[in-house]
Amino acid sequence: FPNKAKWVITMVDQESTELWKLNPTKIMTQVRYERGSHIQERTQRFIKALGYQTLSAGHNSTGIGPAFSVMCGQGEMSRTNRLITPEYGHTVGMFRYVTDLPVPNEKPIDAGIWKFCHSCKKCAEECAEGEGGPPMWDEPSWDIIGPWNTVGKKAFYDDRRKCSAYRGLPGACTSGKCMSVCTFTKHRLAGIHDVVQATAATTPIFNSFFRTMDDVFYGNG
Repeated sequence: FPNKAKWVITMVDQESTELWKLNPTKIMTQVRYERGSHIQERTQRFIKALGYQTLSAGHNSTGIGPAFSVMCGQGEMSRTNRLITPEYGHTVGMFRYVTDLPVPNEKPIDAGIWKFCHSCKKCAEECAEGEGGPPMWDEPSWDIIGPWNTVGKKAFYDDRRKCSAYRGLPGACTSGKCMSVCTFTKHRLAGIHDVVQATAATTPIFNSFFRTMDDVFYGNG
């Protein structure tokens, strides 16, 4: 990468909530990678027309994408060690582009999502694999489980080996049931959703109640 490329543009690509909730059937599919390729092409063409360049590591190398998205305020990290956005919930993909186009710096947000994950644990409870999925710890840790975890952050680390092995079994989780059952993976069509989200962003005292209500109205989906 050239030294003059000092900025990073991040984009959140929303998945289909309905398709993710069909896990573990074969109908469940991920659309963010195909759609991300089109977004990347158009982004690079537009910035090139402005006289700048945009570089990407490709959409199969997105591990650092959530970190950039958190730092620029698109969402917060979660118990699954992935990004949750206030607008689209958990079923999203994050793509980033390194560019020499000067862009304004954004700031992280506090929407109450990270704190909510401390007490919710729904993703961990619904994971059929168990030890390889989101942990049941009450608090995040600086201690990684293995070399597949990225060091230097306080997080709810998972065992990626066990998770990947389990998803390879017939009839098992095709990908991310923990994300589809998330309390934040809901369509915000009812006004109460905005009320709940606003309350969670300002006080965590009702988090356990909101989790219970999610179970009552939506079950494990």
